[in-house]
Amino acid sequence: MDIKTIKEYKLKGERNNKPRQPLLWNDRLYVIFVYDKKGFTESRIQCLSLDKFELLWEYQLSHVINNILVSDNNTLIASFMNGSVVSFNLDNGQEVWKFKTEESNIGPISNEYKRKIVFSGIQARATSTWCIDTADGNVLWKQSNKGHSYIPIIHNDFIYNCIGNDIFCVNLENGLTLWTQNEPSTFLFNPKIFGQFVIASGHGLINIYDLELGQIINKIETGEQSSIREIINDQENIYFGDEKGYFYSYTLSTLEFKLNWKLQTSGKIQTIPAISGKNIFLLNDDCKLYAVDKKSGIPIFEKKIKGEGNISGVTLANSRIYFSCGGGIVYECEEK
Repeated sequence: MDIKTIKEYKLKGERNNKPRQPLLWNDRLYVIFVYDKKGFTESRIQCLSLDKFELLWEYQLSHVINNILVSDNNTLIASFMNGSVVSFNLDNGQEVWKFKTEESNIGPISNEYKRKIVFSGIQARATSTWCIDTADGNVLWKQSNKGHSYIPIIHNDFIYNCIGNDIFCVNLENGLTLWTQNEPSTFLFNPKIFGQFVIASGHGLINIYDLELGQIINKIETGEQSSIREIINDQENIYFGDEKGYFYSYTLSTLEFKLNWKLQTSGKIQTIPAISGKNIFLLNDDCKLYAVDKKSGIPIFEKKIKGEGNISGVTLANSRIYFSCGGGIVYECEEK
């Protein structure tokens, strides 16, 4: 197996440039760049043509741009850490609508569900969760919380959100909390849905909760005191990395879990991996892209790249592999 670079794009001239996971829509690629600027942070959204990686439009912000999604209304919606959520025209980058909180910093937006997205505050001064309409940016409801949220997920009319040491299940229609669970040993990060469970990672552990009732079903403790940022899954297993550079596969069932394999790499794994058939693609902070056999955990191929993975991720589309890395570089690769 070989992974061949088809083309690269670099945003030049910026220090400590840490781009995010690329997003593809039709014949375009959208990517967030976050970098140092005059003692603070600046960000850009850039829209590139997929065929030549030519810059079509960009938006610049003197703060952190958290994340982006393409809405059902065919707009690009972005979360800004300074308290704004903005909808852009996908073709030209013109602003469609803008929502601005009356509080302070906010975290990333959730996935879209029935023309709704949610997001929450991430500091003590921003202690609310908002639900807004993706068509016009109007607020549907607002509820108080404890601040310091991660990325919420909406599933079957319910919101699952990790805020500090707690995980919440919230009614999407009115924002009322249905259940809460506390994990005293660690902050909980980005929740994911796996069958009848909601799973949330933390420092060296993954908690497994019942979707409807909220009781904790089981707890995976990896034995490594290291943060687990992102979890992916197929129909049978979950896969995740940690900041010590280990990557894991576990099988989950109602009453038990089983470690399938544990792979050691030489750099932090904070990125979002991707599954393609029998393989998993992942980036680490040792400037490498790995292709790993998802059944055995054996690396099939590793590719040296020009920057750290940081909190980027791999996107698979059109039989190609897209990702970004430190230094402001975007790759398109092909599996041979």
